[in-house]
Amino acid sequence: MRAKFIVTVWLLFGAVSVYGVLEPDPDSYLLISKDQTRCLVMSWPAKSRRWTNDAGRLATLPDGRTIDLYTQFPSNGVYRLPELSPIYFLDWFARSNFFAVSPDLDALAKFNIFALHGNLTNSAAPKPKAIRFFRHGSEVRSYLAPELVENPLCLTVPPAEFSSSGHWAWLDSFRRVDRDQLEVVTVRRGLFIRDYDLSFAPGNRLVFDLHTGALLSEDRPLARLRRRAALGLLAVVGIVLAVFLFKRSRASTK
Repeated sequence: MRAKFIVTVWLLFGAVSVYGVLEPDPDSYLLISKDQTRCLVMSWPAKSRRWTNDAGRLATLPDGRTIDLYTQFPSNGVYRLPELSPIYFLDWFARSNFFAVSPDLDALAKFNIFALHGNLTNSAAPKPKAIRFFRHGSEVRSYLAPELVENPLCLTVPPAEFSSSGHWAWLDSFRRVDRDQLEVVTVRRGLFIRDYDLSFAPGNRLVFDLHTGALLSEDRPLARLRRRAALGLLAVVGIVLAVFLFKRSRASTK
C-alpha cells in the first residue's frame, strides 16, 4: 500500500521516473496544496473497476477527517478546504506517476507515455497528445510526441513490463524545477536488443512553463549529434576533394 504522503511529495516537489509496472486499475489519490487550502481529487471511476482493492479510496484531510473519495466528491477536480466546495472539475483521470501539478493545484500537466505509437500509424484518426497542460481545469496547450522526440524509430525500447503490444514509451522522467517550470526528459536514443543497450545519445531535456505550457528551453543531443556528423562529413568530403584536385593539378603540370 502506497503512502499518500509520499505520493504527494513526489508529485509536488520531486522528480518522477515513469518506469514501472502499469497497474490495470490504478489507485485513487488525493493531493493537498502547499498552503493546505485546496485538495485535488483523482478517483478511478468505480463503475469501471474490475477489483475493489483501491488503496487510495480513503484519504485523510489536514484537519484529521477521513473521507471516501467515491462518495464525497461528485467528480475529479480541485476543491476548497475545509468545506470541500468545488473550484473546478476534471472529466478525466491521470495516474499519479504520469501527472504533474503546481503547488496551488491550479496548473496541471498530464502525460500520455504511449502517444508515440499513435503518431507512427497511417490512421486518419486524431493523433494522441503526448503532453496536455491545463490551467484552472481548461486545456491551454498540448504537444504531439514527434514535437518532443525526433526520429522516433531510434528510441531505446523500454523494458518489457513498461511496453504494451509494441507501444513504446517516449517519456523517461519529469520534475518540477521551481514553482512554475516543468522539466521533461525523453528516453535515451539507441537500440535495445535482448540484454544489450546500444545507446548513442541521451534523451532530450525540455523545460516548459507549467501554467501556460510554453516551451522555455530545450537541449536535443541527437539533433546536436546530427549537426556535428554533418559538419564532419562535409569536412571529410572537402579534404578528399582538395587532395583530388591537388593530385590532378600536379599530374597536369608534368
